[in-house]
Amino acid sequence: MKTKIIAFAFGILISTTAFAQREGRSPEDRAEKMTAHLTEKLSLTEEQAEGMEALFLKNMKEGREKAEQASGREERMALREEQQTAMEDELKSLLSEEQFNEYLTIKEDLHERRGNNRGRGRKDS
Repeated sequence: MKTKIIAFAFGILISTTAFAQREGRSPEDRAEKMTAHLTEKLSLTEEQAEGMEALFLKNMKEGREKAEQASGREERMALREEQQTAMEDELKSLLSEEQFNEYLTIKEDLHERRGNNRGRGRKDS
């Protein structure tokens, strides 16, 4: 009985910690993390990194506001695509052509990895 109580308490502790870590990521934290990653991958200058972080942060905040105002899934997806296109237009002016092309490659790789993870556990018919 004592072991079951300890195991139960441990399970609650683990799930609470995992939830807190997931919820603790503010737009500022995410923008900073994305910028740090891309600064390394794209060899950004300090000025480029600052501009990119500001752009990511603005994009995340506006995206959340627009998503909350959208009436349905299709509208949210259309708004997201429109916002992504506008952000990429701004990135083109911030990055060199080579850096922008590398950014697109990184983005595509990320989408492919996420897409592959979505199908886990499904069997092809």
